[in-house]
Amino acid sequence: MDKVASLLKKYYIEDLIKTGATARVIKAVRCLDSKVFAMKVVKTVKEPTLFSKELLFNQTLKASGNKGVINMPKYVIDYEKGRYVMIMDYMPMDLHTYVLNRQTPITEGECCNIISQVVNILLHIENHACVQHMDPKMENVLIDPETKEVKLFDFGHLAQVAHLWTDSTSLVTKVSWATETIKEGRFYPKRTIVWQVGILAK
Repeated sequence: MDKVASLLKKYYIEDLIKTGATARVIKAVRCLDSKVFAMKVVKTVKEPTLFSKELLFNQTLKASGNKGVINMPKYVIDYEKGRYVMIMDYMPMDLHTYVLNRQTPITEGECCNIISQVVNILLHIENHACVQHMDPKMENVLIDPETKEVKLFDFGHLAQVAHLWTDSTSLVTKVSWATETIKEGRFYPKRTIVWQVGILAK
């Protein structure tokens, strides 16, 4: 039995949380103690460096003391089959679901609280890891509806802030592209992120 299959046997699989281009995020319950986790399963990866970067940056950002990054206590990589599994702390919902499920419109004060947390997380990422999240859309912002604590998710696509731009835009959500990205096909880490945060706040 391979490592991924061995890890999966330790969890009860419950609900599908979200599906992406190459991955699924699932609510999973650990058999040992019934603790709930989020499990990200990537089934097909053409380039092994893609998922090793995500794991590396997740660990680096967490080690830097960034509380706005989801904790990842366990992961397994299957290089032969080009897949990996991440076990992460469970957050009840993403920001998109939270806004859709509300009975009343989100207040200005709550919006400011959420966006300020996102901005602080992004600034910490830039200052401590010298990278910027390329896709901070609502589905990648996780929120606890009771405490309003916010965490950023999905570090598969990051841009080096030392570079003026990156051409790696094809995997980023197009609806949140800044004007210069649409026109030039380039992601500018230091200024495009301002546009994306504005999309979140609108």
